[in-house]
Amino acid sequence: EKACELAPEHAAAHWQLSEVLRVLSYRKTAPFVDGDLVDLSKNHWETGHALQRPDAGTAWVYLGRALLNEQRWLLSKDPDLFWESLVFIECALLLNPDYATGWAYLAHYHRLLNNLQIALHASDRALSIDPADVAALEQRSAILSMLGRYGEAEEMVDRRLEQAEEWWPVALKAYIELRTGRPELALEHIERA
Repeated sequence: EKACELAPEHAAAHWQLSEVLRVLSYRKTAPFVDGDLVDLSKNHWETGHALQRPDAGTAWVYLGRALLNEQRWLLSKDPDLFWESLVFIECALLLNPDYATGWAYLAHYHRLLNNLQIALHASDRALSIDPADVAALEQRSAILSMLGRYGEAEEMVDRRLEQAEEWWPVALKAYIELRTGRPELALEHIERA
């Protein structure tokens, strides 16, 4: 906040503050976000964007804005926000076509909109750029499991779990084990998730 006060014409300060506010807006109870912080985050993002358009080095700004739309969706349940998120991700990829995490989130939003073949292609592109990208591994494993391609999904989730054991990939691993007839293993993973 201080940086924005000292240099209100500095776009990056507004973008950074927008990101901080977005992260701080998460809550543990429904609706799982603080609406006031979400609004403030969006205002700072828009201020920064009005001052300067992102370039290849700041393509992440568009990813942050797309993620902010997910929080806005929690408050409104407006599905158009996911389509808008796709536009923001496309902007990031136009600026930086080798942005693996951007491709992963393109897959994420297409998955949320049930465009699974497009999501699969985008996750493949992300992993071709960075085979260890956490977001790409998560999205690829989720998409493959939605398509019933459990063997491939398990391979992806195992690669993701090699990086860090967090609740989401552990829960997906349990889902895959359950769907492939291994309920005992699934229960072990559910207890860990």
